Amino acid sequence: MIFGVLRLSVPLPLRGGENLSVARASYILSPMMLLASPGFFNHRRPTPNPPQNVGRVPRPRNAGEKPDTSLFTDTLTGLTESRDQKRMKHSNANMSSQAHKKDLDCRVIVVYYRTVHNGVLERDDGVPFSKEVLMAAQQCSSTVPFRMTLFGWLMSLIIIITVFLVSCGDDKATESELPTTVTDIDGNVYQTVTIGSQVWMTENLMVTRYRNGDTIPNVTDHGAWVALSTGAYCNYNNDTAIATVYGRLYNWYAVNDSRNIAPKGWHVATEEEWQQLEVSIGISPATADSIGRHGTDEGGKLKEADTTHWHSPNTGATNESGFTALPSGGRDTTTDFLALHECSFFWSTEEHDGVPQGRALFRAMWFDESYICCDPESKKEGFSVRCVKD
Repeated sequence: MIFGVLRLSVPLPLRGGENLSVARASYILSPMMLLASPGFFNHRRPTPNPPQNVGRVPRPRNAGEKPDTSLFTDTLTGLTESRDQKRMKHSNANMSSQAHKKDLDCRVIVVYYRTVHNGVLERDDGVPFSKEVLMAAQQCSSTVPFRMTLFGWLMSLIIIITVFLVSCGDDKATESELPTTVTDIDGNVYQTVTIGSQVWMTENLMVTRYRNGDTIPNVTDHGAWVALSTGAYCNYNNDTAIATVYGRLYNWYAVNDSRNIAPKGWHVATEEEWQQLEVSIGISPATADSIGRHGTDEGGKLKEADTTHWHSPNTGATNESGFTALPSGGRDTTTDFLALHECSFFWSTEEHDGVPQGRALFRAMWFDESYICCDPESKKEGFSVRCVKD
């Protein structure tokens, strides 16, 4: 009962299908649970020895004589209580399920007790009760219901407080490690990660429709792409197989469209949110709010580790943040597609107010550098998009 209250009162998150806090606390709390069991220090043990008169043969009876049950009086002590008395005991006592079952067995013996014949107790149907059954019945009936002691209540309270403290200390530390996903309007599923107080996608956006269902144009021709002043997307080298790994490339007009390209409950990362991410991995606020090179090794904390997707040497890549930046390259207004396996480009929603006009801010990380680059670029460029939870 106490354990059930704990589980309801302290919901603990899971990792790997296991309740970490309860599992960790069980080593400490198992003996405490035993000591705090209701009636651990306040119950009567079952009778250790069987009654002495079990099995004694009564005198033979004559025809028409009523059964002689006097020799079984001691044996059946505690068993011949009325059913109403038994029910009252069970309704007012906190008995264990096993003791309850045994007492029901005792009731069966009392109900079927009728006659004595040839030295054994018989039921109405003629099937005899053995001495072992009588002994077991005597023992089970001698166990009185558990009663919660003051010590038991105090120990229960200690257990509740201890589990609560353990869960608070452990679950907050592991909350960011719990796997979560988000799904866009096309059914694409993205893994997410908590970095600081933000929840980011760990994969590049792949959606082909705005949140309201309108189609985002897929523009493959380079000249048509450069002429655009409205939202559009493309696949690197117009190859959908590349897009399944690295996501799609979007111009800034799609990023800024009021119909939203982010899944419901999410949005494209703003400049303030990019700065907050950089500060959380070690870049100073003043540097994060500037144009140019940010930090020293902080870009490596965002890049996917190893060279599965990145060209060697993938300098400083540790991905310790869990952001998992991929080298998806981009679409340039002059040379078309470039830098696959070499660079990550990510749009910010903020326009750049400098000269020339028509530019917006982005972040970039390179295969041979470990810093983060923040620069303005033409809104017509095709870059990757990462979203943040609202």
